[in-house]
Amino acid sequence: MSARSVLALFALVALSLATADRSRGDDSLARKWQDRLDKEPRFEFNHDANVFSSIKDYSCDCQLHLICGPGKTLDWSLAFVKNGKRILSLDAHEYTVFCNQLRGFEAAKRPEEDILYFAHFSPADCGCKVAAYDMSNGKQLWATDLKGVGDFDHSLWGNSVNIHLDEGVVYIAGEESSGKYLEVLDRRTGKTIAHRIFPKSNKDKKSGGSRAAKGEGSQ
Repeated sequence: MSARSVLALFALVALSLATADRSRGDDSLARKWQDRLDKEPRFEFNHDANVFSSIKDYSCDCQLHLICGPGKTLDWSLAFVKNGKRILSLDAHEYTVFCNQLRGFEAAKRPEEDILYFAHFSPADCGCKVAAYDMSNGKQLWATDLKGVGDFDHSLWGNSVNIHLDEGVVYIAGEESSGKYLEVLDRRTGKTIAHRIFPKSNKDKKSGGSRAAKGEGSQ
């Protein structure tokens, strides 16, 4: 066997080992988070989360412009500007949420990459898609349609989302008319690694507390 063939063989073995290690790491992360979701005693949700609270916590290295018309809450847009040039525009509404940094103690341990994690959803329709954007150039890195609570035929709907980062993952809490869910995505790939649905309680059903039911989400 020639020296070149030997080197090629070593490279192939090294690549295989690296792929196997990465796969084991992904499986370990998935098991950790699914176990954590399964043990959650209750569903925690921040009903005050909206586009303004997201803007308050925003810290990417470019300007953010919120564009909205008078009297409209569902037809807004967010423009991200770097060095005087718009690099990204995203549809938004009053309840839009996004994040780009860890919280609390984790945030103090290491700086975050300049990546924005954005929840695309309608407050009056089911479902949500989470996407990651490189804010150095506005390029989309990945996009994932969440499992959520599933699709349902409906004429009136309420949909709310929370999103934040944890070590290595994007953590999403969703509250829709038919139920609630927690979902965890791998921050590198956007792959769903953990998911749990919480059925609506009798208290939830009696309160009718969805935005659509209150007339806030109707279009």
